[in-house]
Amino acid sequence: MKRFSRNDFVDGLSNMIEDNVSLTVLIRGYFHEEKLSGVLAAIESIDKLKDGLFVVSSISEVPKLFEKSFKRKFPKVKQNQTYNFANSNNRFIRRTNSSDKFGYDEDFIVFYPVESLLFKEKDTESFISQLKNSPVPIKIIITTNDYSERAEKLYPFIDEVVILDVNDLHAETYSTLENNLKRKGRALPY
Repeated sequence: MKRFSRNDFVDGLSNMIEDNVSLTVLIRGYFHEEKLSGVLAAIESIDKLKDGLFVVSSISEVPKLFEKSFKRKFPKVKQNQTYNFANSNNRFIRRTNSSDKFGYDEDFIVFYPVESLLFKEKDTESFISQLKNSPVPIKIIITTNDYSERAEKLYPFIDEVVILDVNDLHAETYSTLENNLKRKGRALPY
């Protein structure tokens, strides 16, 4: 498990990807917009990542999920249409559209968000099967609402776990998260 600050995250993730022919990495952290922004910046900085696939829970949610990272309005998205951003050609596909695998000739695949599929064992097992069967060499999984240990179910199928630690930049929100969990008798997972 590697922990990076905002300043080190893009370089750390980029180096990991560049140093590996194939890599499955799980990106954790308490602020999902920061994680997506960092992943997009890393993708943009790597020349070998030209074609990507973003596997999402809902195509209609893509503009909402991505516009904070782009700091501008993200266009309405159509499934399997190509969009150029992060210095690469990217498509979006809904996670439930494929029963056994995603991707075929892309350089990378990003699964975002994945938190909802970690609630039910059947959904988690289906996702793990899709992840293992995907022929894409670089696989990036980004959590949202990462306030539990559910993501640890994926650890046996991951090469690297990276935590984006921007808690000090969001100190008030972080403190609220921590206090809310304490009131429920729980603690933050890392």
